[in-house]
Amino acid sequence: MMKRFLVFCVLFAVSFGISGAVAADKKVTVTVLEQISMKPIENATVALLMNRFSSVEQIRRNGQTDVNGRCVFTVEIGKELAWSFTAKKEGYYQCFNKDPESTKVSSKTFVSELDDKIVLYLSVDIEHLKQFYYSITPHYQIDTLISQLKNDQYAPSNRFAIPDLKWEDIPKLLAVGNDPAKITKFTMNPYSSVIQEDCYLGIYALWLIESIRISNGIPVIDPLKRFPSERPVLFVKTEGSKFLSLFSNTADHMETAYNAYDRWWEKVKTMEPGAACKINPLDSCNVHW
Repeated sequence: MMKRFLVFCVLFAVSFGISGAVAADKKVTVTVLEQISMKPIENATVALLMNRFSSVEQIRRNGQTDVNGRCVFTVEIGKELAWSFTAKKEGYYQCFNKDPESTKVSSKTFVSELDDKIVLYLSVDIEHLKQFYYSITPHYQIDTLISQLKNDQYAPSNRFAIPDLKWEDIPKLLAVGNDPAKITKFTMNPYSSVIQEDCYLGIYALWLIESIRISNGIPVIDPLKRFPSERPVLFVKTEGSKFLSLFSNTADHMETAYNAYDRWWEKVKTMEPGAACKINPLDSCNVHW
């Protein structure tokens, strides 16, 4: 009887040790500093997103930094987990860097192994953010861009960011806004869950015009927020005022959208751009982005 009891105790201890090794809690201290002065930032919000690989489960938590710029999280650790920490505060700008070795960033992600001390950075200097966004955005003369698109040779520095276009580029984009040529090389929205293999040149041109419209007047805009939709695909209005998502466009939908943008441009081209961009060309159409 005693031997059985001892065996049970050993097995219990081993089992407890194994389960404890698989998942446990860990205290993580996050410090938020101003990038230039290196001073701590009080009352910054630090958001934690924890993902478990084996499921779609996500855990979200927020913390506020103290006078020393610190906040503490107690998180679950284990080999099947990933953690992302992101700092924000009104009046400060987030720090990003194309150099993966740079530590002066506002967001850090850890997979399987988590540091117990993390430092995140915010900046009072808007120029840092402007320069970063500029560096990851393709820049084209409009004639060069349209030529590359027409010849299906679009090869930007970053295929996941819409080219930097201006209000003055709209007429040349509109000139190809009903072109039925199929292109296979165009900007992809990284948030899209569908890989689109081709697109009418005309619909893509209209998509770029819409990007100009929704981005106009915003002094600093995340390139991901310049996408009109997940893909250059028009939604079609059905009964009940709902929109049906299609995996491919049709020439009829392109013509409908093109006519709407053409009428819009004739109406707004002499207006102040800020006011013109508040008018949605597709408001009265049965198609929508």
